[in-house]
Amino acid sequence: MNNTKQFDRFRCKAAAAVAAGLLAAAGAAQATTVQPGLGQWVAFDVDEQSAASSGLEWIDISDGSLLSFSFAITAPTWLRVVDAGYAGDSFNVRVNGQDWSTSDVPAGSVGASPNVGLNFDAAWANPAYSHGAWLLSTPGDYTVTGSLLHSVGLDGTPLNATVGAVMLSPVPEPAAWALMLAGLAAVGIAARRRSNPAA
Repeated sequence: MNNTKQFDRFRCKAAAAVAAGLLAAAGAAQATTVQPGLGQWVAFDVDEQSAASSGLEWIDISDGSLLSFSFAITAPTWLRVVDAGYAGDSFNVRVNGQDWSTSDVPAGSVGASPNVGLNFDAAWANPAYSHGAWLLSTPGDYTVTGSLLHSVGLDGTPLNATVGAVMLSPVPEPAAWALMLAGLAAVGIAARRRSNPAA
């Protein structure tokens, strides 16, 4: 009888350990981390119907998992975030636990708002789309996540589904600026010499 109680306790502990392992594995499977490269837009989606959390966080549309962008910088770098698809969405951007928001634009509606699809450069250039740019000046590791703050509407109801993108852009070094200014000066001198021929 004593052995039976010990065996039952062992089975309970083993079952609890297996359940904890499965929960940890399921939790790990519910997150996707992306390492963006410099100068390239990397898309994220928001869709409360597809999100594993049923929320408005940035997700990987392929499986509905939460999406985060992780990277390390050694020099000052611009972080850019832009809305795409229909204009009128805005985002809460979280960088290393600190909340930042994209520009607030008038709420749009499907059919009445511009639609650039997945052309993130066109969305960046169009003031109808929300966007944000922040200078990350401290070298180190960064994690960026986000969520939908305001949504485009459909028949007066928030759509709560959109696409956006993140890009890292290097800040030009002072030597690059000096070289560019020297080049402009040389072009200016050459143009001046052409307009004033020697007498």
